[in-house]
Amino acid sequence: MQLRQCSHWCTLVRRMNAREASGKSPPPFSALRAFEAVGRLGGIRRAAMALGLDHAVVSRHLRALEEWAGIALINRQRIGKLLTIEGEMYHRRISAALEEIALASSELLNSASNGSLKIW
Repeated sequence: MQLRQCSHWCTLVRRMNAREASGKSPPPFSALRAFEAVGRLGGIRRAAMALGLDHAVVSRHLRALEEWAGIALINRQRIGKLLTIEGEMYHRRISAALEEIALASSELLNSASNGSLKIW
């Protein structure tokens, strides 16, 4: 599949809205984790080391996520920034979502240890 770079964020949003309307399921969590780590750490090898994975596995996760989205999220030629414009925008949202999941999980574990659960 040939991935093309999108020139505007609105194109990505339209595609995602179309997928929601068609009932397409979200991407695999492992691909999202890999993508977040690549964006945060600035490279596939660094992300692989941080995740305890082989760099080839992280690369496959990125390709799967790009195929799912139908758009390039990283610059493979690496002239300048690692993430494409769309990749940067998506990375901000995915990072925030994963941070929220980590926080909720931490709160759950802390409240479980003292016998109460705080929802908000």
